[in-house]
Amino acid sequence: MRNKRRIAFYFLIVLLMTVSCTIVNCIGREDEPSDNESGSYRVELKYSGEHQKWTEKLTVSAIVKNNTVPTVSGIDVLSTKKVSDTEYVFEAQESLPMQKSFTTSANVKILSVSGEMHLNSTDPGEMTVDVKVYKNERLKFELPFIFKDAGSYPYYNVNVK
Repeated sequence: MRNKRRIAFYFLIVLLMTVSCTIVNCIGREDEPSDNESGSYRVELKYSGEHQKWTEKLTVSAIVKNNTVPTVSGIDVLSTKKVSDTEYVFEAQESLPMQKSFTTSANVKILSVSGEMHLNSTDPGEMTVDVKVYKNERLKFELPFIFKDAGSYPYYNVNVK
């Protein structure tokens, strides 16, 4: 009988310590932002290799909250298309791949970035495009895309919530 009380007493102590540690860890903790929340995005594009042999057509698509018109700053936008009440597409002028960084306005739920790459030389040339996407200044996506010659798949596509 005495052993059962001792075991129950230790069990109670462990249970109380577990509960108190859980409460202490939850106090003052910042909640992680939900992927469904809107925010502003920052995109960094860095090119390496023989990027002078390529041209790029950059397209940015934004899905936003209702009654919100997004903007993109940091790149020269050639045209803006309103696809629906919540989706907008920004097309940049075709250019040589150069280091780029651009940001969106707030209230963007989903951002899509795509680059169409074309080899503008008859000489083969390998190029890498490193894409980083930040949402509300938190890194959400990072990946290099490699283009080897005119026969390679000529696109990179990134979708971030």
